[in-house]
Amino acid sequence: MNRPTENQLGGFLVASVGYATASGFRLALAPLRLHPREFAVLRALGSDDGASQQDLSRSLHVPGSRMVALIDALAQRGLLRRDPHPTDRRKHALRLTEDGHALLTQAHAAARGYDTALFATFAAAERAELDRLLLKLTATLELPLGTHPEMSAPTEGSGADPEAEDGSA
Repeated sequence: MNRPTENQLGGFLVASVGYATASGFRLALAPLRLHPREFAVLRALGSDDGASQQDLSRSLHVPGSRMVALIDALAQRGLLRRDPHPTDRRKHALRLTEDGHALLTQAHAAARGYDTALFATFAAAERAELDRLLLKLTATLELPLGTHPEMSAPTEGSGADPEAEDGSA
């Protein structure tokens, strides 16, 4: 495979691939009426049921005001509920509802399907090497694993038509 030329810089190539990949991922979740940032919140609650809004804000690197909007939207859809926190009455314990668990299962399947299709032409060794290099780039950029820079972006269009947004996920 050719290396990027002066007119085809590596950073631009990574940005282009990132944009296309994010757009494809958003489209994979669109039939579920789920945005990737909502998927991230559901996924976090799926592994840390009962977390507080503040806990999620910290772990996903989302400003509190944005997390409120995400939680409100998911609660309005009946995907999570706010229970009294067992040790701090100022907080709520966020829990996935039955519908939330079902949607998370569907979203995981959609994400795995997208991942499988995206890397279908890669040999196992190529995929392992790409993962290694992406983790190295992630460390270079000091990006926290398991989060996404868009998580701190405004939540307009959440759960809406993926074409209505600017294409970054």
